[in-house]
Amino acid sequence: MAQMVSLNSALPKGAATTIGGRRPDQTVPRRLFSPDESEVSEGSSPLASVAGWRWEPLDLEGPEAVAAARRLARRICAEDSRATLDHDLTWLIDGGIGQGSRLSAFVCRQGDDVVGFVPIRQAAAKLTLRVGHLGLLPVATERVSIIGCPLFAQKARGCEAELTALLLRELAGRLPPRAVIFAYGVRSDAALFDLMGQRRLDARGFHIVPQGPIYQRRFIRRTAGYDAYIAGLGPKTRENLRRQQRRLQAACGGGVTLRRYTSPADLEPFLEAATAVSRLTYQWRIYGSGLSNRAVIETRLQIAARNGWFCSYVLFNGDRPLAFMMGLRHGISYRSQEIGYDPEWRHYSVGNVLHCLVVKDLFETFGDVQEFDFLFGDGTHKRQLSNASRDEGNFYVIPNTLWGWIASAVVRLDNAATRLNAAFEGSRLKTRIRQLLRHRATRREEDGRADPPAAGMQALKTGVAPQSPE
Repeated sequence: MAQMVSLNSALPKGAATTIGGRRPDQTVPRRLFSPDESEVSEGSSPLASVAGWRWEPLDLEGPEAVAAARRLARRICAEDSRATLDHDLTWLIDGGIGQGSRLSAFVCRQGDDVVGFVPIRQAAAKLTLRVGHLGLLPVATERVSIIGCPLFAQKARGCEAELTALLLRELAGRLPPRAVIFAYGVRSDAALFDLMGQRRLDARGFHIVPQGPIYQRRFIRRTAGYDAYIAGLGPKTRENLRRQQRRLQAACGGGVTLRRYTSPADLEPFLEAATAVSRLTYQWRIYGSGLSNRAVIETRLQIAARNGWFCSYVLFNGDRPLAFMMGLRHGISYRSQEIGYDPEWRHYSVGNVLHCLVVKDLFETFGDVQEFDFLFGDGTHKRQLSNASRDEGNFYVIPNTLWGWIASAVVRLDNAATRLNAAFEGSRLKTRIRQLLRHRATRREEDGRADPPAAGMQALKTGVAPQSPE
């Protein structure tokens, strides 16, 4: 059964300085794999220093091999603090990599000892120049994706850069025709980040092309609890969050409730409520995203629920769902994978209210949750609500051939279009276009939905928030 969550004291008063990260230099130099180069970079250890170390495919065929692979991966993950759900073979083998993808994994051996591990996903894909809502110049490819970053056992520490370089060479040598290596969400404390962004590697000739700029991945790091988290936000953000919650409670007549869904039996009720909200959003109507592919989402959540990772929330006004957060709880992290809200209630900032209530419940209910992960990309609300961040980047490794030149040109053109789009971010023209698109996609239909209560509408008109009934 879904559990009701208390809404009391979600936004305590307090004052503290703002915690947050700064925007990094977004310039990532493009390099070419040099066939004649024998070192990773000047001043680093030569690759000969790891002679006798090798990467090889991990056997994932048959129950015994899979069981052995799970044990091996679990051991390496336990020795490297960067391990995440993306490295969990239980999640990946059971279908967490997504529909239409093929899973493999590589291990690094020193003699008979396994000292490194990385999962690999292979799937058909298209490199596309995106202009607005249009996809231009699609180039079909086979994308070999490095999931997460390579992980290493204690005895391999100090050799991560050389071993990661060996991994890239091994993957490059196995690429099928017209295929690319894609490394996404590469964290700045991983050797792969330096090799992709600043180094040169020897191989049979490949371009390293970044996809988009280096971005900040945002987190909420647990310190002394939820009250300390709220106190650490900027004073304006704190006041806005308190005011938004009061207004929503007043508009709903005090009928706002939060429900937590964690068990396999909770899956169907959660999807019913969350899909009812998602289908009202512009993401569903314009892009066909959100929770529109319910069959795929349900399969992934079933895997999570069976393993105790499923942890999602819905915010209700009475029996009417207003907003949802689909998430997974794995290890010390909670991963917020999808969030959506009823556009009729956007003026009440139901997404922000939901966020605060979820973080409060996570901190008070699950003692092992030490961070809230906003996942990939950045945005205004993530900057306002996070208290920690790190640099991350996405990179392509593309063959230095005529086909590869065309493919890399499309990626670079897409990067240029992204930069141009970012330059207009916040402009009146772009804001107006976005508003028109969202209004058209989500305009109210004759479906019997009720308007927000008059008290809430009066608050919007006057700017004076009615007092919470608490």
